Amino acid sequence: MISVKNGAYRATRWKLSSIDRRIRYLEKTLRYAVVKEITNNDLVQIGSFVTVVNDENKVTYEIVGGHESDISLNKISCYSPLGKALLNKKVNDKITVSIPSGEKTYLILAILPQTPHTPQNP
Repeated sequence: MISVKNGAYRATRWKLSSIDRRIRYLEKTLRYAVVKEITNNDLVQIGSFVTVVNDENKVTYEIVGGHESDISLNKISCYSPLGKALLNKKVNDKITVSIPSGEKTYLILAILPQTPHTPQNP
């Protein structure tokens, strides 16, 4: 028979194991992380800010790695369908992205190497 005390102990050990696993994952991610410099301002790269327009609206997205993506902040992953389609494209290129309701076409209006609202650091 498992006592309440033993059940609480097991639950705590499981939670600790989960936390330890997350710490190991984050340490490995940091160990192999590389700071990416934008080398060509004419092409969309990770770190670029891209202004696109489709039939409905005009939006500026930041292309980021998978861990940083947050659509509420207009940060899209380079692994997302739109992010993949934008990589290595130029201004005035048209891209088509498959979505569940069909396809969407975007036109690239601008590529900025930094945030469009802050001045570049010296």
